[in-house]
Amino acid sequence: MAQWGPDVEKLLTRLADGQKQALGDDLLGFYVFGSVVMRDFDPGISDVDTVTVLRSDPTGAQLASLERLHREIVEEIPEWEDRVEVVYLSSRALTLPRRVLASGTYLPR
Repeated sequence: MAQWGPDVEKLLTRLADGQKQALGDDLLGFYVFGSVVMRDFDPGISDVDTVTVLRSDPTGAQLASLERLHREIVEEIPEWEDRVEVVYLSSRALTLPRRVLASGTYLPR
């Protein structure tokens, strides 16, 4: 088991499995950053930060599936409500010279 404990492991497994189901072959990568990987995670207080990279911009159906996934996670494990941050980016967005604001808005340089 990873150093962050079973609660985070359960959350990340549920999130990654749900994203695989919602995105299929469009899912290129799932990355965790922040306090979890810096070994500064405080159970019950810290949030979990992730970035999910997609082959292209998500479709309407994929967005609906992802919204459903996030609702289901909160219903299944309510202690994570407002403590999971997920950024969804297309691989194209990673190659363009842009700034990403905390809100997820892209602005040209």
